Amino acid sequence: STFGAEQIVGALAYSQPIHTLCLFKMMRKAGAAMAALGFSALSLQGCGGGSGSTATTVTTTKVATTTTTTTVTTTTLGPLGPQSKQDLVPIKGISYRALPFKTPDIPPGEDMMQKGYEFMYHTGRDDLGMMRAMGASAIRIYAGLGSELYTDHGAFLDRAFDLGLNVIVDFYTSALCPEFDCYATWKNMTVTGLKNQGMMKDGGWHPAIKIIMLMNEPDNLPFTDDQGAQPSCPKDAAEPPQFMPWCRVKAVLSALDGLMAAEEAAGIADGSSAMVGVAWSFASRESIDKVCKPSMPNENMFGFQDIMAGIADPDIASYSFRTSGSTKFYKNRWVNAINSPAPWSFTKLKVNDQYTPYAPTKFFISQLTPADDSPQDLNADLIAIDAEAKKGGEFMGVVVKGFQTDYTDPEAFTFMFNLGDKKLGSVHVCHESPGHPENPICGDYDIWCLDPTKGKHSADVSEAWGGKVKPAMGLCPGLAEVPVEEDATDFIA
Repeated sequence: STFGAEQIVGALAYSQPIHTLCLFKMMRKAGAAMAALGFSALSLQGCGGGSGSTATTVTTTKVATTTTTTTVTTTTLGPLGPQSKQDLVPIKGISYRALPFKTPDIPPGEDMMQKGYEFMYHTGRDDLGMMRAMGASAIRIYAGLGSELYTDHGAFLDRAFDLGLNVIVDFYTSALCPEFDCYATWKNMTVTGLKNQGMMKDGGWHPAIKIIMLMNEPDNLPFTDDQGAQPSCPKDAAEPPQFMPWCRVKAVLSALDGLMAAEEAAGIADGSSAMVGVAWSFASRESIDKVCKPSMPNENMFGFQDIMAGIADPDIASYSFRTSGSTKFYKNRWVNAINSPAPWSFTKLKVNDQYTPYAPTKFFISQLTPADDSPQDLNADLIAIDAEAKKGGEFMGVVVKGFQTDYTDPEAFTFMFNLGDKKLGSVHVCHESPGHPENPICGDYDIWCLDPTKGKHSADVSEAWGGKVKPAMGLCPGLAEVPVEEDATDFIA
């Protein structure tokens, strides 16, 4: 039966013999009411009524003080659980180049999709889960195709897909491109990704892959020639090589040709859902057909004009397609993109408001770099960009740079998370030389916790996108634990 405090006191007063175990059971039932009673000596025997003739002595002592102990229980979080799927538009993306070291060197490991980084992006630090919790709908990988050629990338894509993150994957732009003909290299990188690295699923590109970036800022000619050096474009007079547009246009057209040939060999239909494009710099340049020129309103859209003119007439770049269907490909799958270091108001003025000649081809900001020394209100900009992308026009949204501060660049801005001092584990990652992919260069690196308090912009981004930087397994001590009454596995609103 259930005993209250009064019943226990009554039993003592009438000297009923009570077994110690029974008393403890009753005390637990009595709860807080027993806190006022103290027992210095109990001479108890039997359990229940026992023999009524047994003499029992009970001594009670009053206790003047009560000691209260408060226990705070915490639990270490695991990876974020599966989340709902998200539409590609509006793009709310974060670029992911979270190199795991705090030095200005650039050792192996730029391909964040490789299997060696699984501890970092999923099982040990769960970077992808953090981005999803912050409200991101997309993630951009700069060197997911061609930088590391031998390990599985499907685990990364499966994880992104389970979290509802759309993947924008770049080719490794600094790859071999002799005389600005990238056909063979880009075809090989595509074939390797599709057949050997898990980027092909159910007869097409993995469903997590929504956009494929052929190159990042090809107007800066970041390629590698047969001698392992950056090639130089033949130029006239004193013009710098990047102002000779046929070199960059030939490189892009030949890379597209290589991708198309690889897709054809893999049996991927032309109607693939994966869009393809190039991320151009925000520089002011002359387009190959001289439609865009410095000091003109369209000066920053030279790359958009380059490709539209080059597809219409490849001879303008001294190139001839090996495959057929480039015009149809451009119409159905091409997307324009630009890396912008400017506030939204300026980008809108220089790109969005000048974009009519390129409609209905879609476009987006493939890299928005928040500046430490700028009066830019990043939170307000992201809210305005999101509203613009939801209008249903050509503009698709933005990718914000970057998830983690890049310690390899001493002059780099501070990004959303800095690396802390707690070691979480280690990874073994690799990189292949463009000229000698048969000899991978590998290294072992410690993985450190993430510290948003020493980084910048994580609150701006998450608040604009309806997310939050909440306690998570990858955060540094004091930030990585959560009281048990909070949800420890799924904190997406």
